[in-house]
Amino acid sequence: MKKNSKVIIYWVIIISIFLFCLYPHLFYGSFSPQKAHSKNEKGINYGPSENINNTAIGNSKLFFSKFGNYISTDIAEKRNLMWFPLDKPNILTINNKESINYSYFESNLKNNYALMCIFGIINDSNIKEVKLMVKDTAGNTLKSLDFKIFNGKYLLLYWNEKITNYSMVKIQCFDSNKKNIYEKNLETIDIYNTQK
Repeated sequence: MKKNSKVIIYWVIIISIFLFCLYPHLFYGSFSPQKAHSKNEKGINYGPSENINNTAIGNSKLFFSKFGNYISTDIAEKRNLMWFPLDKPNILTINNKESINYSYFESNLKNNYALMCIFGIINDSNIKEVKLMVKDTAGNTLKSLDFKIFNGKYLLLYWNEKITNYSMVKIQCFDSNKKNIYEKNLETIDIYNTQK
């Protein structure tokens, strides 16, 4: 009887350790990036959101979405066989009184990818093109980056800060005739504080 009790206790301990190690994978992870994204939104009582765009970045997927009077970005990252939210969603309230609304965030992804992402929405129907003027901190030269525009109004722009360390200088908006109709200085925002 003692031998059987020891075997049962041994297996109960082994199974408990196994379940403890698998707990985050079974209850927090998902088998698809979309499911990980949905769980992340539910975790903060947000959504379900309407998908604007999904972008694969290495072993990660960037979700750009809309819910009510908000737009948001969220990242799901693949670890082994499952997908996990990288952080809570980045949420921006839409303010229709402004020509454009935008926000930005940074996130460290796998494989030495330091994601810098700017997302937003166009509220002025005259705006057809949006550019971000940046300063390359390595060479101190100005450069213009084009936002991707989805459905005629949703803005998305990202890059790897490990490769190109930019300081944001200003956002420029153009009409269909390429005329600059809105501009906002960003006072050289630099995520890594390498230059002010």
